[in-house]
Amino acid sequence: MNNAYAESRKRGIMQQAIHRKKKTQGGKEKAAPTSGVKRKSPGGATASGPSGPTIVGLEESTLIEYVVRRHPQETLVDRLDREYLRTSRDLPMHILKKFLGQKLSYQPYSHFQV
Repeated sequence: MNNAYAESRKRGIMQQAIHRKKKTQGGKEKAAPTSGVKRKSPGGATASGPSGPTIVGLEESTLIEYVVRRHPQETLVDRLDREYLRTSRDLPMHILKKFLGQKLSYQPYSHFQV
């Protein structure tokens, strides 16, 4: 998945959250900007990681989200009805390829490039 796309999507989600917060506050207070904000954990401690501020004590998700699209020049395989997949991070790639092969009625599934 394209990292720039993921970052852009995160910024969009954060902007939506700020906009909703402004609407519920009735415009009395301004929401904090997203850049340079340190988030507080339930214990009150903050930390700054290599990708920016992080929440101390927050567990990492065990799920991975994929956007799976057919290559534009591919003609033998149909498109998926739903391009968005969410799986466990422990799922091996060959199982994901097997799932795609079943969904798209394509054999051998080992030909998929993920």
